[in-house]
Amino acid sequence: MIIEKIITDFINNASVGLVIFDSNEKLIAANSRIIEIIDTKIEEIKGMNATEFVRRFFTVENKACQFIDCKNDKQIVLAKRNNSSYVMRCFYISRILSRPYFMLSVADVSDIKEYKESEANSRGIALMRSIIEFIPDILFAINKNGKVIVWNKTAENMTGVSKKDILGKGNYEYAIPFYGKRIPILIDYALTGKKPDKGYKSVEYKNGTITAIAENARLKGERRILWGKASRFYDFRGNIMGAIEVVRDITEMKKMENKLKYFAERDPLTNVFNRRQFEALLSHEISRTKRSREPITVIYLDVDNLKEINDTFGHKKGDELLVKVADGLKKGLRESDIIARVGGDEFIIVTPGLRKKDAEKLINRLRKQIVKESKGLPYKIDFSYGIAEIIPGRKAEIDQIVSDADREMYKMKRIKKAKTN
Repeated sequence: MIIEKIITDFINNASVGLVIFDSNEKLIAANSRIIEIIDTKIEEIKGMNATEFVRRFFTVENKACQFIDCKNDKQIVLAKRNNSSYVMRCFYISRILSRPYFMLSVADVSDIKEYKESEANSRGIALMRSIIEFIPDILFAINKNGKVIVWNKTAENMTGVSKKDILGKGNYEYAIPFYGKRIPILIDYALTGKKPDKGYKSVEYKNGTITAIAENARLKGERRILWGKASRFYDFRGNIMGAIEVVRDITEMKKMENKLKYFAERDPLTNVFNRRQFEALLSHEISRTKRSREPITVIYLDVDNLKEINDTFGHKKGDELLVKVADGLKKGLRESDIIARVGGDEFIIVTPGLRKKDAEKLINRLRKQIVKESKGLPYKIDFSYGIAEIIPGRKAEIDQIVSDADREMYKMKRIKKAKTN
């Protein structure tokens, strides 16, 4: 796999011993430096877990850390082998590469009192920097003093802020390209360990990493929805060095999600709610009225003579009629009312707070609005209706409520039919 090739290239060029474990903490790769240290072939160590590997080849000095936990990136292990001293530390690589790998570093500190990670002449670090530069998401990092130390190419392209203008800047300078002002952002909360008090949604904490969504962000002055993931990073002694954040623009994805949600709830012809969403909304209203003690009136409405209109003028005109009816109903109802198309020529209206005895006035207003909407059509639009009321405190089943209103509507249809015969 490409990701494994990148990891292999990286560890083979590192100046310290590096061992890679998969998501099950099984050893899958090791660089030449670690092979040199343990003087053992790679084939003999593949499949080992971290604890087994360390115990076999090293003498652990800090006995409390004999169990090596790859998922604990704060754990520091001091060990010896052949009179040499080593510092060991596990890293969760998925924070950068978004893949389930862990890396155990083994650094020889025999000749120095204090270990410092060297960046000079390290091809491995150069390769990792190259990977960071071309990650398709914004990636930046700050040191423990809050100054920018990493600002990748995607960050430059998407924010319009160049690396030379941002590196070394502190005092929340890095927040300006996203929010237009200096404020603590996700990377700061990760660094301090504090929880965001405002400005973020869907905040989650897992394995020392914080993820969240910001809906009030901007990129190059344009409002965008951004997903962010941030965490601290440490030196080999477990001291906090800073924090890193990955930012992804999910604006278009959210728009698509909203569209899919919208169309999943709507009748495609009339753009009012469909039957499934009507039932969900009515159920919610019934639960709400148990607390508010308000009545709910349900009106079952059936468009008259749709079949005859389809047969005479064609189905296209019949569809036009249904759209006109839906438009008239929407304009004649309150914002809090619910309207759904539940059949070919059938609509249901839910009016929270309205009593059955007052529904006739609403129906007359709706009829006038529909006539107004259909002005100029070569046929007359009318409808039959039935009304059912949900009394607060009484048991209310949706199917029974709809059935009661439907039955009343058919009574009206029969009366109309009898009058025309």
